[in-house]
Amino acid sequence: MKYLLFEKSAVESIINNPALQSMEFLLSKNFLAFLRGKTDDFFIKDITYITDKSGIIFCGKEATKTFLFFDLDKCKMMEKTNDTELLIVLQKTFRFAVRFWNRQAFTNCEKIFKNKTVIFPFPFSAGSSYRIVLERNPIDRRLNVRGINNCLLAYKYGEEGASSSEDENPDLYIFRKAGESYLEHLYKLKRKIEEQKRKYENKEDSSDSSIHVYVSDNMISSAEFKFMNYEKQVENLTMSQSNIINCKDMDSPIRVEGPAGTGKTAALVLRAIKLLFDAEENNQELSVAFFTHSKSTENAVTQMLLRLAKTDWFNPENSQKLRITTLQGYCTAYIGIKDTQIIDLDASEAKQYQLLLIQDSYKKMSGAVFNTYKYLMSEEAVTFYENEEENKVVLMLQHEFSIRIKGMAEGDFERYKKLDSRGNGIPLIYDADKEYVYKIFKEYQQSLEVQSVYDTDDIILEALARLNAPLWRRARTKEGIDYLLVDEMHLFNLNEQQVFHFLTKDGEQQKIPICFALDYGQIVGERGNIKENYIESTLSVGQTLRQEFITVFRSSQQIAELCASITASGALLFDGFINPYKYCESSFTAREEQMCETPQLLMYENDVEMKTSLEKHIKHFINKYKCKPHEIALVFFDEEMLLKNFTQSVGRYPVNFINGREANSLETDTSKVICTLPDYISGLEFKCVILVAVDEGRVPQSGLFDISSSFLKYSALNKLYLSCSRAQYSVLVLGSNLRGVSSCLQHSLAKGTIIKGNENK
Repeated sequence: MKYLLFEKSAVESIINNPALQSMEFLLSKNFLAFLRGKTDDFFIKDITYITDKSGIIFCGKEATKTFLFFDLDKCKMMEKTNDTELLIVLQKTFRFAVRFWNRQAFTNCEKIFKNKTVIFPFPFSAGSSYRIVLERNPIDRRLNVRGINNCLLAYKYGEEGASSSEDENPDLYIFRKAGESYLEHLYKLKRKIEEQKRKYENKEDSSDSSIHVYVSDNMISSAEFKFMNYEKQVENLTMSQSNIINCKDMDSPIRVEGPAGTGKTAALVLRAIKLLFDAEENNQELSVAFFTHSKSTENAVTQMLLRLAKTDWFNPENSQKLRITTLQGYCTAYIGIKDTQIIDLDASEAKQYQLLLIQDSYKKMSGAVFNTYKYLMSEEAVTFYENEEENKVVLMLQHEFSIRIKGMAEGDFERYKKLDSRGNGIPLIYDADKEYVYKIFKEYQQSLEVQSVYDTDDIILEALARLNAPLWRRARTKEGIDYLLVDEMHLFNLNEQQVFHFLTKDGEQQKIPICFALDYGQIVGERGNIKENYIESTLSVGQTLRQEFITVFRSSQQIAELCASITASGALLFDGFINPYKYCESSFTAREEQMCETPQLLMYENDVEMKTSLEKHIKHFINKYKCKPHEIALVFFDEEMLLKNFTQSVGRYPVNFINGREANSLETDTSKVICTLPDYISGLEFKCVILVAVDEGRVPQSGLFDISSSFLKYSALNKLYLSCSRAQYSVLVLGSNLRGVSSCLQHSLAKGTIIKGNENK
């Protein structure tokens, strides 16, 4: 094949078809197979085509005499790309063509000089220097006099750009022959378009076994997806999502892995509905439990399922039943304790109160007890406690208690002694180092006992003990859950993960009926060696179906690239930092892309100016996107700033303060801007996200000791990634010049995935 010719209106249809934006859609796969000659027939609504021995001509419903032409003899993109790369090259070139024809501004990946354009189709995070070179409006008199004008000719693809020589002109022989062929077949193409239009008007079912029909009459965008009914959502799934939802195997684990915004939760929700529909149709009993980590995520999933599922399924007496709950809520009900006995019923207050209890315990141990142990402890540990700020020590102790002692050692000191010391944790070289930490831990446990309250880890440990007892082992064959769905599995620690092991009916675990979603990049803070956890040791071996999602539906390409550069920065700094982006690919159409902008960093002279600017930024985004205040989130990286100033309002805009409680007003109260901390943003999404107080000393927090600095930077990168990934169209980052630009953003600034703007904007 020597050429591909895309008429102008055909190009416009392709860039605005959501199913042609990613290789995870069947239509994109069939499109590329057709271009490569692997299939003889293909169908896209509003587009027709004619093939000859030299190439393919695509024509849209307008059938103009303007087109984009690929000279495949000179432009070797077919040979030098795989299918995913080829689709990206085509889409980037198509988008440039539409901007050129409509005289719109060009992007920073499009370099214009003389009568040439060089397009760099791959994002900075991909590290590719490949580019495609186009001639703008090539002059051929034989075609021009017949009305062919304003065309684009792609004549070079590779690592070499356009020649600096003014004399470089592409060979127009194939371009001329294809143009003449297009004019010759123009009437026939117009007739085929009219026939296709009549077919759709007169026939409800447009399916034809001889062609690949995938797209419906009204193909939807990702933003509309969540408002569709179950049947319509199923029609618009990617192949990866369909693999999960339609998987017949209910005996083996299914691992759904991918970055934020790739549709993992939606896939789990639709799988739950599919299983219940199938069981109802076959008159089979089926109990399905959907577990979330936080109340806010539970609320979001509940709202999704209330729109899509049958109300009968929420009745526990029904043959097919569905339960949505947090793991903590499930365990609390199972062991039968009251809400008043739980330290962290409210996540925000519980976190602060837990820190206060740990701080009190640390102070009690830092006098005589420390002076006794310091002669037995390692030099590194002694230096850490003597030089580090108290609040940083307390923060790291909280992590050590929850994740290491309770989560990995199950509260047992002998097991704790056998754990390896983590590179970005408290120095634990000698046994005495661990004994001292365990002393503080026991004091903390004593303070809980005095108040007759339990933290989350106590509840989980108690539930585990009862679930691993003879009574439940006998009862689980009848009372166990038939199928488990677990969202955000990465947020559960070792003990929490093991609870799922005991909830199903098969005590021998020969059958593990569980489907779980995973993104290690969203874990805030170090959580030990992930290879030792239940996910990796039990749920990811044997017959496990492992499905990776790569297409980001929530966020624009610019935001996806920023998230990828943040996780890449973490991967460069820390061996254990998991980068979920094998490659970042947004599903946004050209229309959606018009609303997007490159993430921006604004640095103000001081905090006062930064806080004063917030109302202006909210107004700007409301006017730009014609959105409601609740579609904008302010994520504060300075908790004190938020609590002192913005729990009620931001200027004239009232605030919905999300602090870990159920956010019931998120969808109904549209007049309030969302204000929250990074800890509580998971599971939510917004048109725009403003990150407040992102500067050195706050992101990451200052640490006097190398190890604590490493820990804090790791945590800061996680929180940045999590916060940025909540946005659809815009991310705005605000900081103070008094503190300086955050070191966590340096890699992203260098890669150009975030740009430094004017604070007087």
